[in-house]
Amino acid sequence: MSAESWACVLRISVDKSSFFLRLAAFGSFLGLAVGSFVPMPAAAAYSTSVSGANTTLTFGYEGSIETFTVPDNVSEITITVAGGESGRGGSDYGTRPAKEGFKGVVTGTVPVSAGQVISVAVGEAGNDSSRTGCSGGVNAESGDSFEAVGGRNPISGKYAGGNGGAPGPNGCSGYGGAGGAATVVMIGTDADPDANGNIVAGGAGGSGGNGQYSSLVGGIGKSTFTARSDDGTNTNGQKGLYTKAACNSAGMGTCDGGGGAGGGGGAAGGSQGTVEFGAGSATEWYGLGAYPGANATSDYPGLVASYNAYTFTTSQNDGFVTITYSAGTPGSPTGVAGTVGSGQIDLYWSAPASVGVSAISDYEVEYAVSPYSTWTQDTACTGTGTTCTVDGLVNGTAYKFRVRAENTAGLGSYSAVSAAITPSGVPAAPTIDSITPSDGSLSVAFTAGSTVAPIVDYEYTIGDSGVWYSAGVSSSPLTISGLTNGAAYAIKIRSLNSVGSSVDSNSVSGTPSVVPGAPTITSVTAPSAGVLEVGFSPGYIGGSAITDYEYATSPGDNTSNFGSYVSVGSTSSPFSISGLEAGAAYTVALRAINSAGTGPSSAYQSGVTLDAPDAPVISSVSGGDGRIAVTYAAYDLSSNGGSALSSLEYSLDAGSTWVSAGTLATTFTILGLTNGVTYAVILRAINAIGTSASSSSQSVTPASVSSSPRLVTATRGQAKTTVSWSAPSATGGSAITGYTASAYTVSTDGTAVATCTTTNLTCEITGLANGTTYYVGVIAANGIGNSVESSPRVTTVPAAAPGAPTISSVTVGNQYLSVAFSAGSADSNAPITGYQYSLDNGSNWLDSTATASPLLITGLTNGTSYIVKIRAQSDIGAGAASNSSTKTPISRPGDVDPETINYVSGSGSVDISWTAPNTNGAALISTVVTAFSAEVGGSSVRSCTAATTSTSCTITSLSNGTDYFVSIQSQNSQGYSERSDPRVLVRPGTASATTLTLSASSALTGASVSLTAAVTPGATGTVNFTTDGVSISGCSAVALSSNEAVCTTTGLAAKTHAIRANYSGDATYASSASASQSLAILSTFTITYNANGGSVGTASATYTPGGSALVLPTPTRTSYSLDGWYSSSSLATKIGNAGDNYTPSDARTVYAKWVQTSLFGMGANTKIGSITTSDGVSNSYSASSGGSTVQVSYPADALPASTVIDIYLLSDTTRAAALVPGDKSFVLNIVTAWLAADGSVPDTAAGKPITVTMTNSAIKAGARLYALLGETITDLGVATVDGTATVEITEDPEIVVVVTKPDAPTGVSATTTTNSATITWSAPAVSGGAAVTAYVATASTGQTCSSSGTTCTITGLTASTSYTFTVTATNSIGTSVASSASAAISTTGAASGGGGGGGGAAPAADPVEKDLEKATGANNREFKPVAPARPVKETGVVATEDSSGPQPVVVRNETDDKVVVKGTGWELTIGAAKKDGTPKSLASDYAISTRDEEKAVTSGSGLAPNTWVDLYVFSDPVFVGTVETDASGSFNAEFEIPAGLTFGAHTLVLGTKNQAGETVTVTIQINVLAKVRALPSSVVFAEGSAALSKAVESKLLNFINKQDDRKVLKITIAGFGTKDSNGRYTDDLAIERGETLAAFFRQNGIDVRFVITDQGLSKYSGPKARKVTIKSFWRKFTS
Repeated sequence: MSAESWACVLRISVDKSSFFLRLAAFGSFLGLAVGSFVPMPAAAAYSTSVSGANTTLTFGYEGSIETFTVPDNVSEITITVAGGESGRGGSDYGTRPAKEGFKGVVTGTVPVSAGQVISVAVGEAGNDSSRTGCSGGVNAESGDSFEAVGGRNPISGKYAGGNGGAPGPNGCSGYGGAGGAATVVMIGTDADPDANGNIVAGGAGGSGGNGQYSSLVGGIGKSTFTARSDDGTNTNGQKGLYTKAACNSAGMGTCDGGGGAGGGGGAAGGSQGTVEFGAGSATEWYGLGAYPGANATSDYPGLVASYNAYTFTTSQNDGFVTITYSAGTPGSPTGVAGTVGSGQIDLYWSAPASVGVSAISDYEVEYAVSPYSTWTQDTACTGTGTTCTVDGLVNGTAYKFRVRAENTAGLGSYSAVSAAITPSGVPAAPTIDSITPSDGSLSVAFTAGSTVAPIVDYEYTIGDSGVWYSAGVSSSPLTISGLTNGAAYAIKIRSLNSVGSSVDSNSVSGTPSVVPGAPTITSVTAPSAGVLEVGFSPGYIGGSAITDYEYATSPGDNTSNFGSYVSVGSTSSPFSISGLEAGAAYTVALRAINSAGTGPSSAYQSGVTLDAPDAPVISSVSGGDGRIAVTYAAYDLSSNGGSALSSLEYSLDAGSTWVSAGTLATTFTILGLTNGVTYAVILRAINAIGTSASSSSQSVTPASVSSSPRLVTATRGQAKTTVSWSAPSATGGSAITGYTASAYTVSTDGTAVATCTTTNLTCEITGLANGTTYYVGVIAANGIGNSVESSPRVTTVPAAAPGAPTISSVTVGNQYLSVAFSAGSADSNAPITGYQYSLDNGSNWLDSTATASPLLITGLTNGTSYIVKIRAQSDIGAGAASNSSTKTPISRPGDVDPETINYVSGSGSVDISWTAPNTNGAALISTVVTAFSAEVGGSSVRSCTAATTSTSCTITSLSNGTDYFVSIQSQNSQGYSERSDPRVLVRPGTASATTLTLSASSALTGASVSLTAAVTPGATGTVNFTTDGVSISGCSAVALSSNEAVCTTTGLAAKTHAIRANYSGDATYASSASASQSLAILSTFTITYNANGGSVGTASATYTPGGSALVLPTPTRTSYSLDGWYSSSSLATKIGNAGDNYTPSDARTVYAKWVQTSLFGMGANTKIGSITTSDGVSNSYSASSGGSTVQVSYPADALPASTVIDIYLLSDTTRAAALVPGDKSFVLNIVTAWLAADGSVPDTAAGKPITVTMTNSAIKAGARLYALLGETITDLGVATVDGTATVEITEDPEIVVVVTKPDAPTGVSATTTTNSATITWSAPAVSGGAAVTAYVATASTGQTCSSSGTTCTITGLTASTSYTFTVTATNSIGTSVASSASAAISTTGAASGGGGGGGGAAPAADPVEKDLEKATGANNREFKPVAPARPVKETGVVATEDSSGPQPVVVRNETDDKVVVKGTGWELTIGAAKKDGTPKSLASDYAISTRDEEKAVTSGSGLAPNTWVDLYVFSDPVFVGTVETDASGSFNAEFEIPAGLTFGAHTLVLGTKNQAGETVTVTIQINVLAKVRALPSSVVFAEGSAALSKAVESKLLNFINKQDDRKVLKITIAGFGTKDSNGRYTDDLAIERGETLAAFFRQNGIDVRFVITDQGLSKYSGPKARKVTIKSFWRKFTS
């Protein structure tokens, strides 16, 4: 065999499940690669010897694998396998360790078959060191060329002995001996060398090296196996211990002494020999013996393995193998089976396929009873025949048999052991329980007698004839046919098994009989209302007289709704059925009764009873001018009650009076009616039986066109005219639907040059020529047509608006601007009538009284800048605006307020300060303070000047103690202000200080108030008390006394006074003034509340200043909301809302301000349309803006005439957001508000709601609609289609369309398995207006699953446990409430196993978890996954990330062949592929499926760079492999699925790290699919029988034997159905035959899932119709 062939052999062997199982016992063969066997295997280097029939092969170490093919007729071999002996340790003081040790030896017999290939790899003996005397080791752990080399095995890298250890480097001692190699025998084929098994004999462990002293002799190899201490699964022996390593561990400075021995090779390598330090004065190390390698015999349990002692004289021996076999004996007989007898078995078998070197001379038969371990030879069974009767057996005891053949070479191998066979006697007698008579037959029910052998048939006899007939059945009941009805028969039966027949049963009599045949109904007629008469003829009477008939009826021609049968009470034809519904159809069935019972039903026949006609069905009614046309559906036999119509009548007053239509035609006309009156038409029909019920009513209104519109006016505009009119005086009985106004250039006839159409009473005709005379007329339209045009036509002459004027200059003044301008153009037909001006660049316009330049604008604010424009007006309207001019009004400064003047006296000077006056738009230049000699008049004495905005200066050079009077005057660019007045008294001198104290800060009018001034001590003179600069009467010159002046007054007016104390000064002290203090003199006053159209409970309130504040009351007004109280009727200044505190300053009336409730607080909005109602006119009006269209349709007279309906589009949702409940997103907010001419907001008339239709592409079906009015919210339902929503309103609310969370899903139900539940539900009835994006189902114990559809599966449930489930739906707004819980349902019990079918994954019991470290290749991996408790077949995909953040998300890819796991910045994909790389689809539960040699395909990105990605399969566990990510953290890899995994569900675990260094784990179900094959067969049963004949049983046993080493998963059994005695199809016999076959298989050791079906009626007759097909589905197992 070539090296390439061996590489193929080795690769395939790795993929076998048996080899994986052996790894746990004796190490891994997985790593073998091309070139593993060195050199190439030799075909026949072994020696051969022959002795008689025995041949012995002897294999020695050749350095290569030797093979031997098993010859024909060899079924077993005797084998001895020995491992290589070990090397011997070196000496120190002259003596070496003993020449002995222990090596592995395996002996025994191994079953084989011809053609199998036996591959032998003999192990070499271990070697001694090339330095056997005293020597020092190198000072290193490795690289010592004098180490003893371990024995080799031809399987490269495997099963070798370990090298001997080196002595210490400090001195000289002996090297340790090397271990021997293991010997390996593999039995299989050329393609698969180890397909059947392996045998390993371990190599011997080496002996240790000596130390210096006689007591330190190296130990010999051990006699028991201990695994390597560093790698328990490695098949090579462990290297001997280096003495220096032990020395260093012990902390010694110098190291001398012998080395440790190397372990032997084996199924698992033997452990190294250690070293020990001598005792006492023996101060050196010496080596101990190593351990032999592990033997392995688990594939052949009958072998004996041991560790045998050996000695040698000169050199150690290599391992060896001897194989002995006998090549001339016969093969094994086959098909051993037997026929049961009483105390005996008739045994039969088939001769061996090979007779050996000579003809068979004899057979040897043995049998055994349970537990079938001790065999007895039946010496009576001899000869060359293949049958034999084994006697002397015990009935009821099961026996098994085996047979072997003999020829001149000796006895051959035993046959396969037969199935258990039980001897039996004849059955006990059966007992007849009952006999049931039938037509010419008797059915006999019985109880079987006891038996050991199965009963194969029953026989019966009639009377004393002594003749027995086969019943063809093996169980109760049996049927006896061909008998005569009415004759009595005495019956006995007996049972038969394979031994014989039982004694007779008891005798029981029976008489065959039959029920009568079906009668024939000959007629069904209707003689009168509610009665049918049935005529019939009898059928077969059944051998006895008919005693009665029974009938049943079913409504209409329905043959599946018959009521109970009723006795006719007679045997005569005809008979009557009364009490039926008049005019109804019935189907009648009839049956006869005799002494045998009730016969079958007759064929069905129908009839109809007579009745009055059905109510007419009005098809249509239509109105005309004073008439109505009525059409109704024509009558036929199904609706006229069975009798022709004689008359048709109508009523217009709900049936009070009826009028003949005068015809039976299906369309007729009712004349003489009043237009505009609505008539409700009903009909009734009459036939000979009676009068029908009334039809449903249909309403119609006769009508004509309306009269012409009235009072037409035309108001001209620029190239247009606005036409208005009044509604027609008569609508013609049909609501006005619209108007058309037309402009003509002639007063009569002619063609309209322009028109406008509306549903209101005004519209605008555009596109006209200025200066042209037009004649305008209007027509009205209703449901009948157009009216006559209004007459006469009215005239109008459009004209141009004025042109823009030009501002030439603007003069500024005190609170005014004067605008000079030149006029613009003017149409001669529309002269300029006036001007308007704007102060804000044209945003707002005000009328001016000017008709020519200049235009004066007054009432302005000085210092404020205005942007001025003007425009001209004519009766056409305002013209274009002028150019703009920006100006600011200014004037000279205002006067300084004397109350703000203060001073501080000094010696000869006064410091004056004041508050700056109003500058009136121009900056101050200076302010002059002048001191006068008198309070009034006098001369100017001195002055001081303050620059620009300064408000203080000092007047000097004054005389101390002299009174001066100060006045102030300011200047700006417009001039000087007036001097302040009155003058303020000042007196220079020593500064004085004056303070003022008031006895109260407020007082009522007339109350006394004390004013006290305190002046600097020592001052004399007087104090003048002033209010607002004016002396208070009686207090103008109050003398100081003890530095105080006091004045009491009662004469102050009601107001707030500024009180000041002014000291006069004296010769020493200068005058001074106190600071001003406020004194409020109060009077009570009345506040009147004007509800301004509403109602208020409090008409007025009295307020006392300084008292408690008033509380503004709460008025009411229907359909309005209060917008607060205002200080004047202009509603310009708001003083507060209802409930606010109010502190008035004077008596006044305050006014309530109202806003329509529908408009209150609606925020930013756009008014997009308006309608004005008219009496008797319906209307439909549409307005659009911003992608939304609102159509408002109202019926005539729904609202009072001249009610204005305004339509607003809202952009502010603040008000709605506060009222609409829950999470939402607004799609559309509108207000449809109306206001009647009297200022009221009425509801619509009863029964006349207004229809509002909103159109916007954002509206989606399921969006919710609400009406908001004040604080009231009304649910209007949901949008039913995309793009539009329609509501009906009787009030004027805000209408909102919102997207909300969906309603809860409905109809939740579940189906379960052992550990999962599949939940199904219906989508929510209302989606909320946004698509549902996800559903989450939740179990009552908290587990969940999610889906975008309406089903998902929750896994991880507990078997045999009751659950309920709820579901939520999520859209873009949020998640719904949970649905109603499903009905409680329990998971099924845990499965007990059973086969799978068709190659699908069929998991067995939960796998047993094993130590992860035993997974080959998993050693030293960073990632150590936690073994799952069970496969994840019940939990789908589980992904985790060591992080507190969101855990990974698991989805399917677009091609549905990979699982995609997305975590924090990383992504992984996992899938499966066939051997050729074709991707495999995912299962519905995300599992991947695979077979041997297929691949797991993985990729990833965003992971930690240059790190591992490990893959494992549990629950063995098996390490699949690893791959390293690149520098970007990405990888793409394929892993071959490990061979030999048991089919069913496993767990694939992938582990790696994310960029944060956290462990990422992905766990996914992997289904290993069985390679299922089918083995077919078929059998033929006897006619009408389900019993197995001997021939069929023999064939079935042969079929069972063919299963060989297959693992049967299921067996399908299919037979043909038959027809019963009535010719009807039945599958009873096919199913019975299938069950018989299934029972036989179970009896013979095959107890799997059986699928039994019938194939319908065979198209063949005879044996082909009785054939049953059998097919077993199996998977071959090789372990």
